[in-house]
Amino acid sequence: KRDGLGAYYYKDGELCYYGEWKNNKRDGFGIGISSVDKSAHIGRFVNNKPDSYGVRVDRDGEVRFVKKALSDGNYVIVRFDNDRIIITKYSKNGDIISENTTNMMYF
Repeated sequence: KRDGLGAYYYKDGELCYYGEWKNNKRDGFGIGISSVDKSAHIGRFVNNKPDSYGVRVDRDGEVRFVKKALSDGNYVIVRFDNDRIIITKYSKNGDIISENTTNMMYF
C-alpha cells in the first residue's frame, strides 16, 4: 500500500503523480499530471482528487486557474482566458454564487 511521500508513473514511464499518499490514495500536497492533455494540478489532493486549493498549469507552463477554499466552505476559482481574468465564487455544492470578469490590461 502506498503511504507517505512517493511517485506513481503511467505504463509508458511518464510521471502521473508525485506527492503524499494515504491508504493507497493521493492525499495531501502533490502534483498530478493528466495523461490526456499533460496539464498539471499542483496543490492539495483528498481521496484521490484535487481538493480545496491548487493551481492548474497547461503543458506549456501557462497558468489556467487557481482554486482556493474559503473558511465558510465555499470556494473561489480564478481563471485566465486570453486577456481576461474570470473570478467565480461557488457554494459548497458547486453552485455559482457570483462571477466577475476583468480585462488583464488593467494589471
